[in-house]
Amino acid sequence: MKKIILVTAMIALLAVIFYIKFDNEKESRESANVSGVASLEKVTIIFSKNTESVTFLYDFLKDNGFYEKQGLEVEYVESIKNGFQTFLSGGSDFFAGGINNASAAYLNGAEPRVIADLGKISNVYLVSKFSRDEAGSIKKAAISGINTSTGLMTKLFLENLGVDFEKVEYLTVKTVSERMAALSSGQVDIAIAQSYNEIRGAVPLDEYHIFNSNILSADLPYDKYLTTTKDVIEKKPESVKKMTLAYLEGMEFIKKNPEDAMRYLEKKYEYSKKESEDLYESFVISQQNLSFIPDAERVSLAVADAKKELELNVDRDVSNLIDSRFASEAMAAFAQN
Repeated sequence: MKKIILVTAMIALLAVIFYIKFDNEKESRESANVSGVASLEKVTIIFSKNTESVTFLYDFLKDNGFYEKQGLEVEYVESIKNGFQTFLSGGSDFFAGGINNASAAYLNGAEPRVIADLGKISNVYLVSKFSRDEAGSIKKAAISGINTSTGLMTKLFLENLGVDFEKVEYLTVKTVSERMAALSSGQVDIAIAQSYNEIRGAVPLDEYHIFNSNILSADLPYDKYLTTTKDVIEKKPESVKKMTLAYLEGMEFIKKNPEDAMRYLEKKYEYSKKESEDLYESFVISQQNLSFIPDAERVSLAVADAKKELELNVDRDVSNLIDSRFASEAMAAFAQN
């Protein structure tokens, strides 16, 4: 009897020990999971959500774990005013978008750094009642400002359409919805939009001609870039390295997996199959004959145009605007995998 009681007591003791050990291991696993999430390094980025291609890249990389794979938690910063100025003043670690803001800021003494080329201008549209053959009739254009990226692009696009842009009157209209309203009311003959969604519903599509920037800007040096600042590079070099690699891996995945990318577009933004195909095709076109590493000649041409447009008598070495180390390292790392 005593033996039975002793054995029973030993089994009970072993059960208690096992439970305590299991519970401790569980807490250890949970603690490790929590610390794993906490160990993700947080960085921030600003971009215009009106720019479809840039928004698509950010969302796709985030939703498919490309940032997390590099140990990053990337947070989008909502900027009510000028997003690039918010970025420059330390409001975010990165900016994704056109070269115009970086060029102007650099010429004015700021220290942005272009670190990766995300592709040519794509999914920027000019909308008009006039066809390409009737472009000579365009007399008024709605832009967000003379020295803004939309102002500069509109002028260049008009020139590519064969319009003497010096003879065009420019109406400053800050928002896309207001520009589309000015167009539909006849106040202007042409207006610029940064996504197809901004046009859809704003004007009757069957009554207007839509000119895609992939055609209008094929030879222009106004690429979209992943940009940071000299200060961020000095303080967070590893974060910059990881962010650059995340973008490269994500972009390469999109190029090699069109069906996955288009399904994502349909599900994420409720695009039709045709709209998804168009945006994907636009993305592919934007990558043609382009290196992920910023090209000094293309950046120099963009800066020269900005200098002329802003009438700045400044002589800064454009090579200091570019820091291609991170893109070069990312491509080398990607090639090894």
